[in-house]
Amino acid sequence: MPNFWDRLKAAFSETPEAERPAPEIAVGALLLEAARADDDVADGEVMTARAAIASFFDVEDGEAERILAEAERARADAADIVRFTREAKTAYDTAGRTRLIEAVWRVVLADDETTPDEDAYVRRLAGLLHVTDQDRGAARRRVLAAGAASPSR
Repeated sequence: MPNFWDRLKAAFSETPEAERPAPEIAVGALLLEAARADDDVADGEVMTARAAIASFFDVEDGEAERILAEAERARADAADIVRFTREAKTAYDTAGRTRLIEAVWRVVLADDETTPDEDAYVRRLAGLLHVTDQDRGAARRRVLAAGAASPSR
């Protein structure tokens, strides 16, 4: 029978491999969380998340839909986003994580407005992914330049 210290250490140890989300599920969950950041999930945000998954992983729409459905189940079961950010941080280099932040901006800006809650989510996510403020801002500018939306507050 494990003692108190063994149980405490186990509680703070790495997530077992079997419980870790696949990188595509982690990315999908983070994109869906972006859509929910303002407590109003617009259809355009979900469609943008699906397109981002298809582009990010070079998969067809049906596979992107399957990834998003699985990501939604994982997101709903998770207490927070840390397990997803941990997986993304492990799976992707700086360029990949910056690309993820750009995809998150596309989702956030899909409804043509940015709320303080959405801004806070992207800022928090970028910090957890170790994406610099400069790279986060550049990602947003690229999305805006591509015509995704015009920011409003």
